[in-house]
Amino acid sequence: MYDSHTIYSTTAKKIRSLKTDDDNTFDYVHQRLMILGVPRTKVPDILRELVRVTKPGGWIELVEADGVFYNAGPYSKTFGGAFFDALHRRGLDCYAATNLPWFTRHIAANVENQEIQTLQIPINWGSKMGVLSGQEVRSGFLTLEDWLHRAIGITREEYRQLMDDCFNEWKENKTFMLTR
Repeated sequence: MYDSHTIYSTTAKKIRSLKTDDDNTFDYVHQRLMILGVPRTKVPDILRELVRVTKPGGWIELVEADGVFYNAGPYSKTFGGAFFDALHRRGLDCYAATNLPWFTRHIAANVENQEIQTLQIPINWGSKMGVLSGQEVRSGFLTLEDWLHRAIGITREEYRQLMDDCFNEWKENKTFMLTR
């Protein structure tokens, strides 16, 4: 059983403001989707902070996705290229999952028992999980509509249509993403 004081929810913005007396505070720390909000140059600082605030013997779980659609059709390739360009212009790491092993080996080298698993996540096909992950990916990209439609230079209506086309194409092509 965990004490309530060891459970804490935060954002990347807040993690930079953790107090120095928060050393070795948390039993479990979970970080995901740095691809969407943490510039590549800041990832080492974030990882150092996660290590610093985790108790000895505690767990750090990092879950990252690459923004790559595998088995992508033409709509997904168009969207994926534009998405990568938009992330790159903001200094964000388009290959967060691929780069995660390098960061953990070099930044958190003193962390014991590092284990990296690579999962192929089906998007809108296969099992119920694949269908649900497709809905989640689509919903996530629709949430980013305000920023992304302008970043890739299309109208909101064109953006929504592109999302619909991608969603249908993922099922047809058995598209997947990699998560680590």
